[in-house]
Amino acid sequence: MDNNSNGASEPLPRTLSEQAARFAELQHENFNLKMRVSYLEDKLLSLGNGVTALASDELEAEVIRLRRAVDERDHQLAEQNASIARGNQAIDALTEQLRESQAAIPQVGEVGQTSLALQNAVEAAQRRVYELEEEVETLHQELQESQIAHQRDVGTSEQWKQCYQETLEYLKREGVRALHEVKHLRDLNNSKDNMLTRSRELLEDARRQKRQQGSEYITRLKRFSEEAKRLGEQEERLHAKYQADYARLESNWMDDQTGLVAQNTFFRDEIATLRRPQRVFYQSQVLTWRKELEAITNVSTAMCSSISSRRI
Repeated sequence: MDNNSNGASEPLPRTLSEQAARFAELQHENFNLKMRVSYLEDKLLSLGNGVTALASDELEAEVIRLRRAVDERDHQLAEQNASIARGNQAIDALTEQLRESQAAIPQVGEVGQTSLALQNAVEAAQRRVYELEEEVETLHQELQESQIAHQRDVGTSEQWKQCYQETLEYLKREGVRALHEVKHLRDLNNSKDNMLTRSRELLEDARRQKRQQGSEYITRLKRFSEEAKRLGEQEERLHAKYQADYARLESNWMDDQTGLVAQNTFFRDEIATLRRPQRVFYQSQVLTWRKELEAITNVSTAMCSSISSRRI
């Protein structure tokens, strides 16, 4: 009976330890998932502030990964529930063995007074009963702690699922908004690229026209410079010719002035010699004209008088 009891009870504490370790792993994974959700919330906050670092492919991959993690967690919780049920069954079996051992103690005690082997068996049975009681108490405590942790974990999992669903919906909305914003930014970037290309083309055309105009201006400037040089040389020639003509004309004018002075002196002398006889002639002529005028005046007066008397 002791061997059967030992063989039946040896794997149980090890299974519960594995369950406790599994609980610790699940809690650690739950913490990691919460940290991941917090990280995603931070990413979404940064996305809401205008940072478009999270692309649509990243969102889809993250959603798929989180869904898989939730499915795995549900599966692990189901396995954990089954393990707890098996632990309850094992506790019931140990309790039954404990009752059987306690019932067997009196019978062994009656027979054990006559045999040392029976006494040893009774002592071993009593020790086994104490061990089974301690194991049952330990298993009850572990089961209660496991149930409390399981209920807390289930509640946390439900809250986390709800938070995950809300986060997923928010991710979808923000993902759609981010896609529209990325599309708008791409269109804006394309329009900026087109404007930049157009500006570069206009700048290149302006530079080409400027170079062409510059070459034309340089050609015109060279032509104007040559023309100005030619006009300067022509002006110098005309100025030299003008100086020569002016000197020649001035010399001729001086010669003419000298000749005119000589002619003027000659004419003045001639007039002086001719003025006196002509004056006498003119004076006698004037006297003759005066006499004739007086005679004509007298005749006209007489004729007027005779005409007047005839009218009367």
